[in-house]
Amino acid sequence: PVTEPKKKTDVRAELALETEKAEPRQLVSYYLWAEDTGPKGEVRRAMSDMFFADVRHFEDIFREMEAPPSEPGKPKPKSDKLVDLVKQIVNATWRIIRDVNGGRSMESAAADVDVVDGLVGIALEQVKEGMEEAEDAEIKQALTEAWKSLKDAQPALQQASAEKKRTPINQALTFEQTALE
Repeated sequence: PVTEPKKKTDVRAELALETEKAEPRQLVSYYLWAEDTGPKGEVRRAMSDMFFADVRHFEDIFREMEAPPSEPGKPKPKSDKLVDLVKQIVNATWRIIRDVNGGRSMESAAADVDVVDGLVGIALEQVKEGMEEAEDAEIKQALTEAWKSLKDAQPALQQASAEKKRTPINQALTFEQTALE
């Protein structure tokens, strides 16, 4: 909605995942953006980080409640840590794309791309460990597919950094999102 300057507006939207043909176990990623007009009449856009929503089976029972108190010294399961790491990778890549589209030079973004590439390497090691430890065939298959997608993201990140080009980063993001899904 269009608003007057310095006026706050609550914005609410509902996304019907059925019309988007989302299926259980898919991951939906989204971001928010807002536009305004600058002092010289130029359109300016601000974009948020990326957010994620898991699509569950309709039959799954979900109740929002307080998280149980965590036991001191009890670490998060490895799978949760791995999912969190891949979400961070996707979000970091998204931020680079967002910033470059907003005017940041690829030369200054190259160092950030290298950091993301390093994180992908760490994630690959963790996925490989998970593949070796997994006993369930379905989990092993999902980890194998995630590993392949992350492995495919690395050359795109390395090309973006070396050639200071933006297009390979978009390819890397696609592979990273596939791995997360």
